[in-house]
Amino acid sequence: TTFLACQCPKLISPAMNTAMYQNPITQANIDRCRQFGMEIVEPASGYLACGDFGSGKMPEPEELFRRICLTLGSITE
Repeated sequence: TTFLACQCPKLISPAMNTAMYQNPITQANIDRCRQFGMEIVEPASGYLACGDFGSGKMPEPEELFRRICLTLGSITE
């Protein structure tokens, strides 16, 4: 509820198993967040914590930091 109450830019970085990420319910929820103006950092592809290989991997910390700075206006592309 705190997340929803804040009047600031919102950045979401979904990270999960490929089957979970590709599930139509997850994708519909991500699309819904976009419709409400939230920015989505797409997950990376690669070796996942569960042992699978595919999309759903957390982006590298440097990429997340770059996106946070872009969202906050600290840097420009």
